[in-house]
Amino acid sequence: SQAEIDYLVQIKDRVVPIEVKAGTSKRIKSMQIYLESHPGSAYGFKFSSDNYLVYKEIRNYPLYAIAKPFLDASSELRRALSDFADAD
Repeated sequence: SQAEIDYLVQIKDRVVPIEVKAGTSKRIKSMQIYLESHPGSAYGFKFSSDNYLVYKEIRNYPLYAIAKPFLDASSELRRALSDFADAD
């Protein structure tokens, strides 16, 4: 079968692969293949119905927390969201 990553994003100076799963699937073969073949990508994100979890270099976030890793990495994004909330 063909390995497929859902998204690639840049966070600071790294390219981070992202997989999004609708259920609680533990299968992340595509992510593992990508990380093994791209040593510049030190970790990847999986968003699913599972709880927070770190397994080797893969960080799982629940679907409801999809913005969390991006907020953690971007002071500009946190500031923009804060400004938006203050406008209410």
